[in-house]
Amino acid sequence: MSTRGFIGLDGSGVPMVKIMADASYDPLSTPDTDWEKHRFNSRNTEYSYIDDIIIWPRTVTTYYPAGCNSSNYVLKCESGGFVFCHAARAIAYYGFLPIIEHRYIDPTNNKARIYRDDTLTNGNPNSMAKVKQNSGIRTTSAYDNLNNHPDEMVSQFGAVASPYCAMSIVTRFPCDRDYTALSTPPIVGNCFFVVDEKRGYARISRGAVDARTAIASQCIVHENQRPLTIVATGSTTLTAGQTQVIALGVDVPDGSIPYIIGAAAGNMASFSSPSSAFLVDASISGNNLTIVNGNAVSITVFYNVMVQNQQVPTTGGSGKILFTDEGEIKMLRPGAASPPVPADILLWSEYRYCPVVAYGKVADMLFSGTPGVSTPARTYTLAVPALDNPPIILTALQKVGADANFNDGDILINANWASSAFGVTLQLTNWWVYDAAAHTITFSVNDTAGSGWVFRYFVLAVPD
Repeated sequence: MSTRGFIGLDGSGVPMVKIMADASYDPLSTPDTDWEKHRFNSRNTEYSYIDDIIIWPRTVTTYYPAGCNSSNYVLKCESGGFVFCHAARAIAYYGFLPIIEHRYIDPTNNKARIYRDDTLTNGNPNSMAKVKQNSGIRTTSAYDNLNNHPDEMVSQFGAVASPYCAMSIVTRFPCDRDYTALSTPPIVGNCFFVVDEKRGYARISRGAVDARTAIASQCIVHENQRPLTIVATGSTTLTAGQTQVIALGVDVPDGSIPYIIGAAAGNMASFSSPSSAFLVDASISGNNLTIVNGNAVSITVFYNVMVQNQQVPTTGGSGKILFTDEGEIKMLRPGAASPPVPADILLWSEYRYCPVVAYGKVADMLFSGTPGVSTPARTYTLAVPALDNPPIILTALQKVGADANFNDGDILINANWASSAFGVTLQLTNWWVYDAAAHTITFSVNDTAGSGWVFRYFVLAVPD
């Protein structure tokens, strides 16, 4: 793929760095709000970052970081697979309040398994996403007819087969604990962009900060951090039992993580109320994505392939830091070895860097419906910018005040729904549906525990 880029001052004298998704897009005249046309745009200074990838041991309650216990953990994974984060301790440990994605993975090859048991009391710990089921054959109370939801739920049952383990991805955003943006306009005279091999600098500053003296959190790109990176995105429908191999058409690093999202009634969605058995495998082999539909019905899924693995940055290299050659733009960490690992590649025109286009927190009182009532769920509809590609949507619920089930400040990661013949729910379940045509996301919360929570969300645009 050939691209175009720009490093310099725009027509107003403001410094910027742009990498376009195609050579036909003019970096100077393309509006910043054409999110999908920019692989990277320093004027969209709100990006997401990944600070930790945690692989949890199977079937035991575990605390993080190492050495923590039930009284001082930052994160914990219970034996059934429920993952929680304690907000105050997370701020002390990370310096920010993360939203954490939760997936199930084979740590030997990063194959993602998405699975659901189908017994009558099939508790739904570790829910992942919901997919559209193209069949109406599910009619028994063991599935969902009592709740009139014919959509499959993608999830992970606690008894998943070895070697699959729970995996948590700790995300970071350029905002304070109250989700107020930290970025500020650039100041004339400050160094905005610096590449210095001798000093080991490779930085694009976030705003009114000199890149030569900035720390990582003050930069969009820094030799010690890079924005969350996607190498491929798309959607597909699989027939019952089908194995589908998708040629991604780009160089996919070893260990990249497939990120599967479902659909409901044609709209991208997380998960919803009790539903039937479900099994999907997704893995990367070479430059191909393989998705296996283990169900007796046709399904539709969305996918993103994250350029992220657990390899640490390399050292000892002495090559170029900034490449601009034959329609390619690449920025490496100073000292990166050859070939570089994903953590060494700070920017590359082959990759897609996903800007934050909406974020915030919503108090429980702003959701419609009655607190403490399980049906119907309480909802909040958010208007988002018009997006050509399905976005990445990250959410969490933060408990306010302790009770028998949660500590004060606990953040529920992918809060869960338990189903039975009577549609019993776990406390503080949440899910969402993205309506691309209406440019809205409807967030739903089942708060049988009553009020006393804050809903947090981030919406990331995915470039072409």
